[in-house]
Amino acid sequence: PGSGKTATVKTVIAKLKHERAQGTLPNFNFISVNAMELRDPFDAYIVFWEAITGTKKERLASAMAASALDKYFATGQATANGAPPPTTILLLDEIDNLMTRRQSILYNFFDWPTKALISPTAPRLIVVGISNTLNLLERLTPSVQSRVGAQQSYFHAYTADTTIKVLRSKLEGKGINPSDVFEDDALTFAAKKSASSSGDIRRGFQICKSALKLVASELEDGKRSGKNSHLVRIRDIQRVQSSSFDTILTRALQHSAPLEALLIISLASLTKSSGSKGVDIAELMTKMKSIASASGEEHYTPAPNYIETLGMLDRLGECSFVALTSPNASSLSDGNASSQAGSANPSISLRIEYHDVVSGLRGTMHQQLAEKQLG
Repeated sequence: PGSGKTATVKTVIAKLKHERAQGTLPNFNFISVNAMELRDPFDAYIVFWEAITGTKKERLASAMAASALDKYFATGQATANGAPPPTTILLLDEIDNLMTRRQSILYNFFDWPTKALISPTAPRLIVVGISNTLNLLERLTPSVQSRVGAQQSYFHAYTADTTIKVLRSKLEGKGINPSDVFEDDALTFAAKKSASSSGDIRRGFQICKSALKLVASELEDGKRSGKNSHLVRIRDIQRVQSSSFDTILTRALQHSAPLEALLIISLASLTKSSGSKGVDIAELMTKMKSIASASGEEHYTPAPNYIETLGMLDRLGECSFVALTSPNASSLSDGNASSQAGSANPSISLRIEYHDVVSGLRGTMHQQLAEKQLG
C-alpha cells in the first residue's frame, strides 16, 4: 500500500487524455471502480454499467447489470457512422475485494475484453487491476488466470531517497519551497522514518503535514520564537511520529487477534535475534509454533497453518505492519516478472521496531508474551 500504483495509472491516463485532446490518440472512456468502496463485490457490475450508460435513474440489480454488460461487450452498438463505440479503459482498484468463492466477478471482468474482440460493433475494453496482495494470481482459478494474462507490474515500497524526492516535489507542486518550511535534515529524517516504518508514501505525507500543523499551532500560541522558529526541525518530526504511533499504531496493535499478535511477536523476535530484514514464511511458521507451544496459552494454539498465515500476512501488510517482498527482486524491479517469480515464497519483514510491538501490546492479553519474547 502507498507505493504509487493508483497514482501511476492515473498519471498515465492523464497523459493519454492530453494526447487525445491534441488529436494524436482516438477517443476513449476512462472508468475507475474502487472495490473497497462497494457494499458488496457484485455491486461492481452496477457501478460499471452506470458509468458506461451515464445514468442512475433505472438502477439495475447486480445480475441484470452483469447481463447488460455481457451483451454490451459481446455485440455492442455501432455509432451513427457505423463505427464501434470508443474504447473503454477500466481501472479496478483494490481488486482483492472482488474475490468471491467462485471468482465469477473477476472472470467476467477479464473475459469481456476477449469477447469485445469478436464483434466488429462491440467497444474494445482494457482492464487494469490493482492489488495489494503479492500472490493474488496464485489464488485465482486457472480459467481466471488465463484471462488475466501475464502482463504484470510490481511496485516496491519507497526508499528513503525516493521519498525525499517525492516529498520535495509535493511541496513544490503547491508552490512551496521546501527550505522555507523545513530544515533540510528534518525533511530527510521524515523521509527515512517513513521508508523504514512502512515504505508507504502516504505515511511521509502525513508526518510532514502533522509537523507543519504542530509548528503553526505553537507559533500562534507564542510557544516558539527566535531565528528560524518557523521551520520544522527533527525534534518536531520525532514528536509527531511518537504521537502518531500512540494514537494509530498502538490502537491497532491493541486490537490484534491472538494469532495476529502471535505472528507479529514471532516476526519481531526473529528480526531482533538475527538482525535480518527478511524472514522466510517457513521460518516464521516454525517460530510461531515454538512460541505458541511454549506459552501454554490455549488462545495461541494451534499455531496457524500455511494458508492461515498467508491470509494474516495479507491483512497485516495492508495495515503496514509487515512487508512482503518477492525473492526474485531483480526480475520484479523492471516490471517484467518471470512466470516463476510468484511461485516462490515471499520474504517477510517487520515494518515497525520490535520495541514498538512491546509498547503497542502493553495492557493487552498479549503483553506477557511480547515482553517475554522481546523484552
